[in-house]
Amino acid sequence: MKILFKLALLSILIYLTADIAIRNDEGGSRPIVQAIGGISLILVSWYNLRNLSIYSKLSSRLTFFKFWRLFIGLMIIYYCIGFNSIPSYHVTNSPRDLVIAIYIFAVALFFFYGTIRQHLSVGLLNTLIIVVLFNGLFEIFYAFITARNIDGVDVINTSAGYIFVMILPLLLFKFQKYNIWIFIIALILTMLTGKRGALVIFIFLFLYGLYNFRWIKKTFKLNWKILFFLVLIVFGYLFFIDSAFESLEYRLLTIQDEKRNMIASGRDVIWQTLLTKWLDSDFIGIIFGYGFFATISLGGNFAHNDFIEFLVDFGVIGLIVYSLVLIFYLRNIGWIKKMNRYLKVLLLFCFLIWLGRAIIAGTIRTDQIILSMSIGYLFGIAIKQKFLYE
Repeated sequence: MKILFKLALLSILIYLTADIAIRNDEGGSRPIVQAIGGISLILVSWYNLRNLSIYSKLSSRLTFFKFWRLFIGLMIIYYCIGFNSIPSYHVTNSPRDLVIAIYIFAVALFFFYGTIRQHLSVGLLNTLIIVVLFNGLFEIFYAFITARNIDGVDVINTSAGYIFVMILPLLLFKFQKYNIWIFIIALILTMLTGKRGALVIFIFLFLYGLYNFRWIKKTFKLNWKILFFLVLIVFGYLFFIDSAFESLEYRLLTIQDEKRNMIASGRDVIWQTLLTKWLDSDFIGIIFGYGFFATISLGGNFAHNDFIEFLVDFGVIGLIVYSLVLIFYLRNIGWIKKMNRYLKVLLLFCFLIWLGRAIIAGTIRTDQIILSMSIGYLFGIAIKQKFLYE
């Protein structure tokens, strides 16, 4: 079982790295990366299936996994009936979107089981962190060397900001003695990426963390590790001021495009268009939606918002099931407060990141796998501590 876990983990890391490597590639390598993703999903699913006995015993504690699985099942049904243009001819049957949605769910279970079974060793966890952070740093490097000059400003904009914010809860638990410094470094790295949505999420994480500061370990004891973090922070901040501050300032000031009368890359127009389409549909359309990722046909793009996306695609039914996933996520972490308040804070961090991404960009994206790592790992730790607590 340990060998299977290691192989599956390796496949996940290879897939994430390969996906970033070809993100700006116009063709060529994408089929190879998709094949890697398919093999990885098979390995991850195989490991999960072999741990179903554990899942059944713990399902009463983590019911949000049940609703998450139900939502994935709903997506599969809509994908299948979409070949017959049901519930409408606007259906977009892209297998990639379905596979990514399944993969995101499977990875959360994979890390949950791996943590409980102690297959995710310290060495493997450190390797995971190094690879994920390297991928984020590589994206920043590539964004700098390919920056677009707009109005005399070299504009930097890369999704690596989401990588740092989604791995953050895992890092804050792994290095909890240095959580404040880890948070600041991750924030600086996100500022370098120029990703406005990730920065908005960071603001909410900061406010929530500040509110719970008395429950977060204070790390002001001076030692060589603290000095190392301080050097990284100072260097990172100076580099940001010198190389990326002007770009971030430009992106923040141009969040509203007055020439095209759009806000946040046209999200306001996209959302309004799709909601109008949904409201103008008949009773069946309102209840059952237009079909699998019909937003692409209706509005020319994804909704960049889970709630609007799933409302338009799967109707009221789909929105309710998806909302239940989030609602039961919150309910499932209620019992953790009595046992480990710090762990509950980090799981709420995961929730805020999930919710923020759902509102700002949508979560059916490859890099959402990284948040699944944090969620699965932290819930696994919570269950392990629950056994000891009882």
